[in-house]
Amino acid sequence: MNRRLRLLLRILAIGVIALGAVILLPRLLGGLEAVLREIRHNWWLLVCIGLSIWGLLALGKKR
Repeated sequence: MNRRLRLLLRILAIGVIALGAVILLPRLLGGLEAVLREIRHNWWLLVCIGLSIWGLLALGKKR
């Protein structure tokens, strides 16, 4: 199995699991809505966290 096929299978599996969770646990949608609303209001915080993680990973690489 090549790398591309494994990636495709992983993405498909994540999608199936997420869809199954939404179907089996409808209360999850309400929680997801609240999370997405918070992300929309605090997008700048997520950008800062992402840049920090990226910076730490970039500086941590051995050259």
